[in-house]
Amino acid sequence: MHTITAMACKAGLPRRTVQYWHDKEIIIPLSKSPVVYSDDELRIVRLLSGFGRVASAISVIKEMARVFRLIMEEDSSVPSSVSLAFSEAMKGQKAYFLIAPDLDFDGDELWAGWSEGVVGESALGPACARFQRNRPSLHLHMINLEYALNLNFVHGTAHSTE
Repeated sequence: MHTITAMACKAGLPRRTVQYWHDKEIIIPLSKSPVVYSDDELRIVRLLSGFGRVASAISVIKEMARVFRLIMEEDSSVPSSVSLAFSEAMKGQKAYFLIAPDLDFDGDELWAGWSEGVVGESALGPACARFQRNRPSLHLHMINLEYALNLNFVHGTAHSTE
């Protein structure tokens, strides 16, 4: 179980950011007295950490938390490449999640070419190039799932391209 302060430290975020996400009900505590969170909520905070650093709108962060929960719950709507990337990262393999969260997406539209899972470093470059070639005006987020999902690492990392 993790406190807000511990989650902020383990995600490399200011405590205020995690507190704000708590206040906006983006992250869901296991218990309200005391306020503590599960390992899965810590993973969600780590996955969201890159979005907090680029000052994404709170609506985008809330939607991304919903998306990450769908993925972690292995929802049937999640494309196989995304499921595989998350699954392999949980096993300690290098895997990445690419997404263009700047879009106004609804339900299944998220999976219609706006996100992709990648397993292995050798597949990452071609996937990024393909993603940006097909959507050159979109802001691409790449999340290193190996770091974000493996709680043995100090904190997760996410990168953006412009």
